[in-house]
Amino acid sequence: MLNSKLAYATLIMIGTLSLSSCSVIGGKSEAYKLGVETGKQYLSLKDASELVDSYVPEDADSDLSLELNASAEDLKTYCSGLWIITGITNGIRNSEENKADYVAGCLDGAGF
Repeated sequence: MLNSKLAYATLIMIGTLSLSSCSVIGGKSEAYKLGVETGKQYLSLKDASELVDSYVPEDADSDLSLELNASAEDLKTYCSGLWIITGITNGIRNSEENKADYVAGCLDGAGF
């Protein structure tokens, strides 16, 4: 009797943990998801700039370099500035949590 109660309780606990972990994994906020998209757009721009820069002759003036080399801190500042525009245009309430989610998603999307 005790073993069956223990087994039942264990199954309920495992089921509850499984459901809660799925909701956490798939439960990223809309702000985070938009940030990831922004980060991916940055990566596309970076790839394009590297491609264009590969055509600049090596002996050319260094001012011609178009390669994007933003640090994580630079990208964080950029994404923080974009939050206002992105939040408003997507109807997301301006809050510190949403802004932090957006910036975190942006950095993740850009590979930082």
